Amino acid sequence: MSKTANFIVEGRLTQLLGENYSSVEHALKELVDNAWDADAENVHITLPRSIADAERFVSIKDDGIGMSEESIENEYLRIARDRVSSKGEKTELKDRLVKGRKGIGKFAGLLLADRMRVVTTRNGKTTQFDIVKGDFLAHHDNLTSQDINLITSANKNADNGTEIILNDIDILSIDPNYDKLRQLLIMEYGREDNFNIFINNNSIKVEDIGGKNYRFSEANYGIDLNFNIAGKEIKNKKSGIVLRVKGKIIGKPNYWGIEDVNYIHSKLLKKVYGEVNADFLEKHTTNSWGILESTVDYLTVEEFVREKLLFALEDSFKAYIQFTKKQLEIEIKKQLEKLPEYKREKALRLIDKVLTGLSDGRHNEQQIKNIIAVTISALENDDYYDIIERIAQASDGSIEIFASALREFGILDISLIANQATARLNFLEKLQSLVDNENTLEKDLHTALEKNMWVFGVAYSLMSSNQTTNHIVEKYLGEKFKGGRANKRPDLLLNSGIGDKMLLIEFKKPSLQLEREHEAQATEYRDDLLLYFPNKAIDILVIGKKVNPKISVQQTQPNLKLMGFTELILNARNELEWLLNSLATPIKE
Repeated sequence: MSKTANFIVEGRLTQLLGENYSSVEHALKELVDNAWDADAENVHITLPRSIADAERFVSIKDDGIGMSEESIENEYLRIARDRVSSKGEKTELKDRLVKGRKGIGKFAGLLLADRMRVVTTRNGKTTQFDIVKGDFLAHHDNLTSQDINLITSANKNADNGTEIILNDIDILSIDPNYDKLRQLLIMEYGREDNFNIFINNNSIKVEDIGGKNYRFSEANYGIDLNFNIAGKEIKNKKSGIVLRVKGKIIGKPNYWGIEDVNYIHSKLLKKVYGEVNADFLEKHTTNSWGILESTVDYLTVEEFVREKLLFALEDSFKAYIQFTKKQLEIEIKKQLEKLPEYKREKALRLIDKVLTGLSDGRHNEQQIKNIIAVTISALENDDYYDIIERIAQASDGSIEIFASALREFGILDISLIANQATARLNFLEKLQSLVDNENTLEKDLHTALEKNMWVFGVAYSLMSSNQTTNHIVEKYLGEKFKGGRANKRPDLLLNSGIGDKMLLIEFKKPSLQLEREHEAQATEYRDDLLLYFPNKAIDILVIGKKVNPKISVQQTQPNLKLMGFTELILNARNELEWLLNSLATPIKE
């Protein structure tokens, strides 16, 4: 039987249809959301194997409740319908929280295909119809005039469900990315009960989250732990490991006590995604599918998960140290160029030793950079290389000499770095005295800080004022501020960093509170300097007594920071004191 139906338009259609999906994969997820709302238990997605496929199409097939001819006319073709207000927030059979709310997600397939065929079965009757993108767009202003041909036939043996077939995919269009779609769907549906998704006959699983996978089993109890440490943080409170008993998830994802381990950074925990299956805990579940956490069986699972998760995080952290080292290679290379060539190889050994010593999982990224920065500063001490020479000479197998040299190496390692940090603390005390003196001028602070960029943090510790940038600043100052304006000229320090990064620092009197006008003035200086450095990214730091508390950090311009001298000194002092404390561990004889 065939009949003609028409779209029914509700709401602000033009505005809703104008919203873009961020990717083809997100558009396909909308169609999976429709299957969820239809109370489906299984969704099968078929993607083109390659661009060379003779018939390139995409199919999303589910075993949900399907649609009758009446529901197609009154619901599916009713565009921009507020689904929640008409049918409630929960689905009819499985009491799921509805995902589709705007009534236009059903058309997401038109982002990829020129023709979308809908084949749906309900109560022994199958109805199919096509939506053509060209016709849809042509009737955009008056969709109610577009005829939709519904073909319905008896199909008593067919199960309920719906299939969306996307045909006439443009050869130039971007096919859905198999891996990206799996990652997107595992994040949204990986922990849902009775909702299975298959892409080209492969079910989505924990490993699809990306990163490094870890799997551990305990056969005696029947514990199966499967999780990934992803390459980036997992948002929306979905990180962690869930407990699954007899296929059903119990409670919310959590970190199983690892969050209380003080040397595991919270950001690393947010990269964890997985589940632990323990069917033998079924006898300890409650009627509302909670779990009795005080039982010996549950505590056994908890201890197992905590031990394996801690191992994986520490393993991951070591790899992260190597990545940090890679990031610092450019800075290290630049510093080594200051040393005689014959010393460089030995200096690299020193840096490797320090980095290896930091791979025990107790230090976060900022702490690692601090230690490396101070270590590089210590490389010019000749006494250090005497010890390295002794270690090199011990390679003939003399264990006693080798052990003695290593011990002395370690003592000197700590001694040099500690001396460097102590000297810097003394410098900060003198700098604070300058700041506290109301007669101190901008140029006094300029002179004090010009050769001590480490005060501004590790990111700037490897910068140095060079002749080229100094010349440009002097030329700029001379041209811009002459005659009566000379006493208003800014006190600038321009430092060149790695690559295309530069830092523009403007000093104000230690007695001057920073206002919005100082922020605007600093950006004008940057605009002028960009004439000399058109390909550079210039960050701005304006320093004075303190920042007006009425100034909102959120409203401050990007790449610009206002800071008080006392805050600057306090931050630097805290970093150094932490370093000294971390080096205070006694050396074992």
